[in-house]
Amino acid sequence: MTSPALRILLCLSLCATAAAAQRAPAPDLQYRVSTTMLLDTNLDHDETPDEAYGGVLGMGLEFRDRRDRPRFALRYEMAGHQYSIPAPWNRLSHLAGLALAIRPGRRVSFTTEAEVTLKGSSEDRDLGDQYQLRHTIGLRLVERASFEFGATVRRRRYAASPERNATNGYLEAELEYRLTRAIRLTGAGRAEVNEADSTRYRYDRGTLIGGLSVDHGFGRLELEGKVRRQHYRHRIVDDLEPARLRRDRRYQLSAEWTLRPWRSLDVVLGYEFENRNSNDPDRRYVAHQFGLTLVRTW
Repeated sequence: MTSPALRILLCLSLCATAAAAQRAPAPDLQYRVSTTMLLDTNLDHDETPDEAYGGVLGMGLEFRDRRDRPRFALRYEMAGHQYSIPAPWNRLSHLAGLALAIRPGRRVSFTTEAEVTLKGSSEDRDLGDQYQLRHTIGLRLVERASFEFGATVRRRRYAASPERNATNGYLEAELEYRLTRAIRLTGAGRAEVNEADSTRYRYDRGTLIGGLSVDHGFGRLELEGKVRRQHYRHRIVDDLEPARLRRDRRYQLSAEWTLRPWRSLDVVLGYEFENRNSNDPDRRYVAHQFGLTLVRTW
């Protein structure tokens, strides 16, 4: 026979276990399907514009050990790209990523991310494979301001142009300030080096980034501007007298308005502008891109 005291102790233990199970964050698994319609005035980023229209159909999934402030996340995405101009832009791309986060306190976090992209498009509109490892340290300085410092190393491979294969790395710093609960300002800087297999594609690059994000009742509005200065170490511009090393400067502006008519549906309107100035006349261009994306999440 069980004593009354033991029965009471057992009952309290079961109640405490059930309460703890209810408080423990549940794992989160999401599925996404997206479709994008694009119009690009200069898809190849050439001096002579080549206008193209097309679409991207994508699907993916993401697993997190918890919905808010996850410590572990895993994702995979696959997308089919089809444009009105011939290959190589018409392709099937893949992206897989893993993220681990450690938060020893409310104001400090350490995050490590590994990512593999196959037949993807980089920030330079280069089609290739990329293997990336990124580590960041986040600090919340005050209640409204946070600072993040990161280091990234990437290995890039181009099947069609092996001489462009490169080890690319950069250091970055970002400051975020919340004006209100709905308005966020960001400022960032990046110092990057590209060690390509061929000296022709080796360069140093600096990037300044500014952003504004506004949350509204139905979604979010995001604005971003970038200035990139890129100096090639060995590429000579022969048209100049005397001959000089190539120097580029790129200006990029983007706007993205995300509407959420339903909890599981996002409608994204996007615009991107890019202008590259260079002391090599054959490398200057202007490009505009307009996009409409629908994202369904389960």
